[in-house]
Amino acid sequence: MGDPESLRHALHNLVDNAVKFTPGGGEVVIRSARPDGVAQIAVLDEGPGVPPALRERVFDRYFRADEARTRGAGGSGLGLAIVSEVARAHGGDVTVESHAPLGSIFTFSVPSELRS
Repeated sequence: MGDPESLRHALHNLVDNAVKFTPGGGEVVIRSARPDGVAQIAVLDEGPGVPPALRERVFDRYFRADEARTRGAGGSGLGLAIVSEVARAHGGDVTVESHAPLGSIFTFSVPSELRS
């Protein structure tokens, strides 16, 4: 149960972000799973990764890890903040795992069942 439009928007932002940061000829992979009543979508990219010191901040409004590069790639710095807000509004979360400079995995998780 949830708002289909906001969920679609959040997932679009995750994929769009991965495409922007994956170099030409690279690959973006999308995986889904439903462990223990949780719906998960993982988006894997081959971008530069997110340094450990910046991983929590990537979900902040207007945050850009590399101002010069992201300005050229377009975007307002709101995409991942929206993803985080949508996940939380649905009782879930979004996380980032990064293996700089080998890419990142953003995992969007929300309950897939109503809980009493």
